[in-house]
Amino acid sequence: LAASLGGADPAVLLPALEMVIKISSAILENPGNAKYRCIKRNGAAFQRVVPFQSLLHALELVGFFFVTENSEELVRLPESSPLSNLNELRGIMEVEARRLRPKQDASNSAASAAPFDRETRVYRKSDDGVDPAKFDVPDSFFDPTASDFKPSQAKATKGMLMTKSMRDALKPKYRYGLVRIRFTDGYVIQGKFRPTETVKAVHAWVQSCLSLPDRLFYLTTMPPVMRVTDTKMISQSLSELGLIPASLLNFWWQDGINDVGPGIPPNITPDLVACAETLRPDALPGMERERSWLDNVQRSGRQSSGLSSREGSG
Repeated sequence: LAASLGGADPAVLLPALEMVIKISSAILENPGNAKYRCIKRNGAAFQRVVPFQSLLHALELVGFFFVTENSEELVRLPESSPLSNLNELRGIMEVEARRLRPKQDASNSAASAAPFDRETRVYRKSDDGVDPAKFDVPDSFFDPTASDFKPSQAKATKGMLMTKSMRDALKPKYRYGLVRIRFTDGYVIQGKFRPTETVKAVHAWVQSCLSLPDRLFYLTTMPPVMRVTDTKMISQSLSELGLIPASLLNFWWQDGINDVGPGIPPNITPDLVACAETLRPDALPGMERERSWLDNVQRSGRQSSGLSSREGSG
C-alpha cells in the first residue's frame, strides 16, 4: 500500500488518509451504530478518497462493499465484518499520515514523542483497601516558577475580584501527572505522563499492558462519565481534559464482554500480574508527605479565588 501511494501529491493524499482514519475510528468507537457503517460515495468528504484506487481496494479488503441503493452509490461495511481488520487498516493509515504531515508539526511534538519512562506500577485492590481514585502526586511533579502564586501574594489579594488570567495564575503548574487505569478484574495500573501528552498516549500505554493487545477497548472518566478515547477527545492533551495532576480512568472491552471470575485470566500481561502489590494509602513510592508550602499556596488560592483543587481526586 505504501509503495502504491509513494508518488502521490502529499497535499492531496494526506486528506484522503485522514478521511479513512476518521471513517475507521467512527465505526470502531461505535460498532453498534449502523449509520457509521454507511458512507455516501459521492459525498464531498469521501471524494477525497476516490482518486486513490489503492485506498478503495484497501477498504474492500477489510470488508467494505461498494453498492447502489435507491440510485445512490454507497460504501457499506456489513456488521459481520471483523473489526480487527479495520483496526489494522487504521493503524497503517495513521503511520502514513504521520509521515506526510509537515516537519514543523513533528518537531513541535518531538518532546512528547521522545521515549519516556512511564514508571508503571501495578496494584490489586483488596476488599478493605483504599479507593484507587484517592491519590496525589509527589511534590517533585510540581513545577514552581516565578509566576506561581506565593502565600504572601495570596494574603495580599484576599477578597479581590480577579480576572480569569489572574485565577489561572493561582493554579499549580505540573511537569508530570499520574494516570491510573482500573480494570473490572480488580487490578489497577499506574503510569506517569506529561501534561501535554494526549489521551492517545495513554491508550497506547494501556494497550502495551494488555494480555490481548489486539482486542479493542475504551476508557472512561469517573462521573460525570466521558469516553475519553472517542475521536473528539483522544487527540486532546491530558491537561486540557483536566486529567492532570492525578486521575483514574475505567477500562472496558469494546465488545462489552467484561466478565471476571474463576478461570478467566487477568486483562494485563502475566509479568505485570507477577509484580502487582496491594493498593495502600502509601502506595505511591517516594511520595513526600510534607506538603506544607504547596498546601498553603493551594489553600490561599482557594480562599481568594474560589478555585476547587483536584488534590486527592481522580
